[in-house]
Amino acid sequence: MNLADEMVADAQAALPSDEQVKQIAEIANLEIESARKVDDLEAQLKEEKERLRRIRESDLPAAMAEAGVSLIGLPTGQRVEVKEVIAARIPTKFKANAFDWLRENGHGDLIKNEIKVSLGKGDEEVANAVAAYLEEIHLPYKKDSSVHYQTLGGFVREQLSEGNEIPEDWFGIYRAQVASVK
Repeated sequence: MNLADEMVADAQAALPSDEQVKQIAEIANLEIESARKVDDLEAQLKEEKERLRRIRESDLPAAMAEAGVSLIGLPTGQRVEVKEVIAARIPTKFKANAFDWLRENGHGDLIKNEIKVSLGKGDEEVANAVAAYLEEIHLPYKKDSSVHYQTLGGFVREQLSEGNEIPEDWFGIYRAQVASVK
């Protein structure tokens, strides 16, 4: 057997058998079918989550408001209660405005600064000093500032309950009457 014949024989030996190809095709079809089912279920879940949100934030609070109640006991023993929910999230495009507002209104200590390591709330001067030093010695760094979402939410709820004005767009304030059944 010459070298060319040996190469052809080796190539043929490396090919999967017809039975193996058939088995692989069957498993591949199972994967396709399973992926399609997952996509369908995810779409159904998304729709049902939206339906639940609409019931909790619109339909049930509206029915309770029409009845003039915010808490009611049902014949089944369950309770339905409507509460105001206030949440906040600083949109990226308003981050500088929101942070300036916090600093100018005496709440700069809510801002957490990071330079590769986490610094505590209110450590802005330390972060700036470290950044200046890193620039001085030509060492690249990345600085980030943030307000933790729970801290921000608590701050916004407190300020609003005290009647203080907050730029709602800059702080992404979300208010909703939300019903819960327990």
